[in-house]
Amino acid sequence: MSSELFVKIRSEDLSEKVYERLKKAITTNVIKPGERIEMNTLSDQWGVSRTPVKDAIARLANEGLVEVRAKVGTYATRFTTKDMLELFAIRLLLEGGSCDDMIRHVTEEQIVHLEQTQSLLEDELRKDKNEFDYFAFNQLDAAFHEQLIGATGNDRLFEVYRSLNFHTQVARYYYDQYETRAEQTIGEHREMIEAIRLQSVEKLASVVRQHILAGQERLRNDGE
Repeated sequence: MSSELFVKIRSEDLSEKVYERLKKAITTNVIKPGERIEMNTLSDQWGVSRTPVKDAIARLANEGLVEVRAKVGTYATRFTTKDMLELFAIRLLLEGGSCDDMIRHVTEEQIVHLEQTQSLLEDELRKDKNEFDYFAFNQLDAAFHEQLIGATGNDRLFEVYRSLNFHTQVARYYYDQYETRAEQTIGEHREMIEAIRLQSVEKLASVVRQHILAGQERLRNDGE
């Protein structure tokens, strides 16, 4: 899975490619928590200048995946159980507390987009174990939940939610276990879409809370 992370990049859009590759390497633990990220080494491996690598590191630092320590170096961020529990609590407030606005403001076009993202998630899950792309699945999962928040029509809420980069951080933390949770994830997504189609705030709120609290409970159990 990680072999493509070490071949040279040949593309016009170097900055975006470098960003995606470095993000994937960190998210899937090819670059371990706390590991130093050597800019010159990556530049040489990927056949690019330092500039796109530096740009990628700046973006990932804003997302919380990288720590840049002045005069010391750049490191992949370590996440603690406490960090993750705090993110779950914030997510519960933002998603769980927005279900009424989702139902009131969602458009048919937005529902269709949710269904399309769900379909892509299910396509990914149907792949055999050797072909399943954890990183792609997680990106689609993040997109689904961003679309839910987007359905509220509240642009400020959407920006706050996106700035948390919740899925990227939790994905890193849960990498080795995530495939076993994927089926439950998409099952609960289906229930969310059904609740939106039925315009049931109560059902949607129940499923969203169940979805987030289940992850929170797994985290607590793992931390014991």
